[in-house]
Amino acid sequence: MEDLENVVFKVKALQPVVKGISQRDGQAWQRRDVVLEAEENVVYPDALVATLHGSMIEKFTLQEGDRLKVSLHYGVRQWQDRWFNDIRIIKFERV
Repeated sequence: MEDLENVVFKVKALQPVVKGISQRDGQAWQRRDVVLEAEENVVYPDALVATLHGSMIEKFTLQEGDRLKVSLHYGVRQWQDRWFNDIRIIKFERV
């Protein structure tokens, strides 16, 4: 899928870091969900949940209420016969 680049959001909420071990390859993994709220050209603010993975978690030092410009990658994944959106933060900067 296409990436969505250079969109400005406000950090609405930060979820705790989740860690685990992959059942597929035994490697450790970690992720953190970030609730982002759109501020540009909206009558009613829209929010979405995007995920940080691996080393991106340590680089993400923003707090709730901070504004940032992000690039997002949209995808979909299947787990136990169910399908889920997968929105990942692939690049960000404070604005």
